[in-house]
Formats: sequence, C-alpha cells, structure tokens
Amino acid sequence: MKRLRIDSLIFIIVIVIAGIINLMNPNKPSISIAENRKLQEKPVFSAFSYFDKSYVNNYALYYSDTFTLRDSLIQSRRYINKYFGFKKDMKIEINQPTDSPLPTSSPISSPVESQTIAPPSPTESLLPTPSQIYVPEPEYQKAHTVEVLNTPFFLIDNYVVASIWALDDSLRKYAQFINELQISMGEDVGIYSMIVPTSMEYFDLADLQYITGSQKKMVEDIAEYTNDSIHDVDVYDALFTHCNEYIYYRTDHHWTHLGAYYAYCSLMESMGKKEDIIPLENYAEKEVIEGYIGSAYRKTNQDDRVLNNPDILTAYYPVTEYKYVMHKKTGSVEKRLNDLSYITFDNQYYNMFMSGGNGIYHEFTTDNENGQTLLVICDSYGASFVHFLLPHYEKVYIMDTRYYDREYLNNMTIDEFAKSISADEIATLLYMDSVAYTFNTEALYGLLK
Repeated sequence: MKRLRIDSLIFIIVIVIAGIINLMNPNKPSISIAENRKLQEKPVFSAFSYFDKSYVNNYALYYSDTFTLRDSLIQSRRYINKYFGFKKDMKIEINQPTDSPLPTSSPISSPVESQTIAPPSPTESLLPTPSQIYVPEPEYQKAHTVEVLNTPFFLIDNYVVASIWALDDSLRKYAQFINELQISMGEDVGIYSMIVPTSMEYFDLADLQYITGSQKKMVEDIAEYTNDSIHDVDVYDALFTHCNEYIYYRTDHHWTHLGAYYAYCSLMESMGKKEDIIPLENYAEKEVIEGYIGSAYRKTNQDDRVLNNPDILTAYYPVTEYKYVMHKKTGSVEKRLNDLSYITFDNQYYNMFMSGGNGIYHEFTTDNENGQTLLVICDSYGASFVHFLLPHYEKVYIMDTRYYDREYLNNMTIDEFAKSISADEIATLLYMDSVAYTFNTEALYGLLK
C-alpha cells in the first residue's frame, strides 16, 4: 500500500509539473506534423462564449492540441506499439479465382464492349440504338489478403486502408451545413455536394463486412438529408466505374490525380457542362515522380510493408494560364499549383499540390473572361482537384476548412465570404473521414455561425 501511494504521488507530481510547463510554454505550435493538421488556436474570452460553454470547450481542445512535446509523445507511442507488439499482425486470406488480376499500380483503360448486332435491313438505321449498346457493370477490386496493421488501418493487397463507421448525427450535421448554406446564398447560386469515399470502399469485402461500414450507404443517407435544391454529385459511381485503375495511392489516404480527374468529370456532368469536359489526353504536360511514401507510413508506425510498396505520383499541369495567390496570416504570396520544392526526402510529396495548401484561402485568376466564379469548400482532397476547374472559370477560390480563420476574414462566416467574392457556384469536396465524425462536421457547421 505504501509503495502504491508513493507511485501515485510521483505520478501526480509529474502531471502537475508537466501541466505547469505546458501553461508557461510561450512557443505553442500551430501545426501538427505527426497528424498533418492545423491545431486548435487559443480562444478569445468573452462573456457570451463563457456562458454558452464554447470558450471552455475550445480552451480544452487548445490545451490538449498544444501540450508540450505532443508530437514527440505521439511518435514515441507509435514506436512502442511497433517494437513491443501492441497490435495484432493477423492476416486473412480471401478465396478468389486464381485468374483474378491483382490491383495494378498504373492506370488502365476502362473497356466498353459492344454486343454483336445483326446487319441492319435497308430500312433500318446504321446506328445502334442505346438499348443495343452494352456497358459492363463496374466491379469491385478483388481482395486476396487483408492484414491487420493497427487500428483502424488494414493492408489490402498492398493498399493501406482505414475502416470507417459513420455517425448518423454527423451525416445530418453535414447536411444541415450545406442546406443552410444554400438558404443563405439564395436560389441563384448553385450548390454542389461532393463526398469522396476512401479506397477501402472499392474492394470486394463481402465476407468481411464487420471491419468497416458501408460508405455507399453513407453517401445515400447524406443525399436523403439534403434539400432537393442541393446537387448531390455522384462521385461514388464516378470512382467505382474506374476503381480497378490507379485512382488511390497505396501508401496515402488521398486520391491520385487520375481519381480527381474522374470526380471533376462527374461534377461537370452535374453542372450540365458535360460537353465542356477537357479530355485527359489534353493534359500532356505532367510530372511523374516515383518512390512516393505517403501519410499511411507514418500512421501505421512506419510499417515496413508500407515502406516496401512505394507509389508513383503523377501531377498534371493546368492547360489554362493562371495566377495563384495564397492568402495567409503573414500576408498574400504568389504560389504554384505544382510545387516541386516539396519533393524532398523529409516531406509528404502530396504537399506539392497547391504549394502545401495551408493558406486561409486560395485565389486563382485565369485568362478566361467569362465572369464566372466558383468557391470550393474542401479538405486536402481539393489541392489536386483545382487543376481541372481552371479552364471553366475566371475566378476559382479554394477554402480548406482546416485553415479557416475568421479573424483574418474580418469575422466573416463562410457564406458571407462567398457573397463577398460574388460566387456563382459553390462546391463542397470532402472525403468520407471529414463527414463521418461529429468533431469534423460540428467544426464545419461552425463556419456558418
């Protein structure tokens, strides 16, 4: 008992000292390298924020996010998990036909097969009718092995994927955000909702449904909760049709530039601009970078199975002349969409898109003189999406919700910002993690209040 009391006393002393050091530390970080996100800023005290409890809640988040040596402690935990076996390296074999192809590491074409049609009679049209054209149904990628890395990550045929279990309250909160955004903007502004599934959704896991939720149902639920005036862009099927191509990285949670292109095509169709889609072959100028190890390597305790399956990053250059200005707290600076200075050993190569994308907002001005302005409210998926939008607008604004700063924007809410730039159309572009959990959608909804 005496030993227990001494241990408890030592633990309390350590906690108190750490707390004092944390409170007195003047060099609070603003970005977490280990988690690749912006940290909670210190809230401003007011009587209103105190009584509605937002000040206390935000200060608790600020204290947790900026705790002394937080990133080092996170990394230490990962090393402990890696070397002392605090995870199950279970491997599940999935029975598939022996001739099932493994996922490819490079893009392949999507075949469209035609049925054999009997020669027409002289009175018949030489052109087949729509009913005579056979377009094969898309098929999920075949999964041969599923290995458990660490919660919530799995390795499916060399692809690192994460399970997702959406909270219905979170999906409803996202729908509430976009519904109220539409009401605020009025019927003259088109609102387009784009929710991007993660790569796990497109593997054939019919016998392993217990390891993740159905993202198809999540997308359908959101469409049910949004108003009829919202355009629900069918990103799910756009990617499903091409899911056996290289549309997601193996070692990163992002889509590839090819995946972003297919989503762009779906958005254009939803806008009634299918005939304006720029063919991918027009993007002849591109960077092809081999040996890319993405965010999943860090998130899986630097697992060698991830390290030994590097990606190829292909970055297309825009086909339209543009000027890109990133607006930051320190001022506005002109940047590049494909910034090769980020291709370094100690960096995440995906950061090359939109020069890291960590501005409060991003402003693109093109040589189009059509007077059209688009605002994209997004997460990091937007950084490799904007390239394909530029040929269609005079102005494109990218607002990454993680970096929204009301103080910098003269206390404007996000709908007020959209009105200030005279946005003709607004598109949300969020991958499933950003809408599945309430801590994300509550923060998103807070941009309207």
